[in-house]
Amino acid sequence: EGLDGVVVAATEISTVIGKESDTQKVGRLIIRGYEVADLVNKSLEEIIYLLLFKSLPGQTALEAFRSKLTSAYPNTSKIANWIFANKMLNLNATLEDNLAAYLNIIPNEVAPDFSELDFACKIYAHAFVVLAVSHRVKMTEEIVEPRKDLGLVENYFYMRTGKEPDS
Repeated sequence: EGLDGVVVAATEISTVIGKESDTQKVGRLIIRGYEVADLVNKSLEEIIYLLLFKSLPGQTALEAFRSKLTSAYPNTSKIANWIFANKMLNLNATLEDNLAAYLNIIPNEVAPDFSELDFACKIYAHAFVVLAVSHRVKMTEEIVEPRKDLGLVENYFYMRTGKEPDS
């Protein structure tokens, strides 16, 4: 059954282990050595850190990483202007279309001395802001600026709805 033994792609990031016995209901997914079930209560920032640095951060490293991410939030007016200029407001343009198109221009805006980490932080920070701004522009709602005291997910919720996220 299936493609047992067929290698589709090789990756250092994750491992998929199929059912190991008839009593096991599902296989396992392991990311950077951690079972996915052990990661479900981690923040998005912790998961991104894990993907980039191959380990989960301690509290000090997490705070520094969150600061790096939030300092990379883009100017929302610039994004809104870009959406209007690129006529991304028709009903056929999904939020994902806006995001994909916008992320394609980021490499042109990166300073030559940017590190790979700076670039990764910029991509993650911009992605959530672009999605939220695109939504509000399509709904003809006032754009909400990101807050540096909120994480990526909380900021996305805040920017998309205009409401404080629950703690």
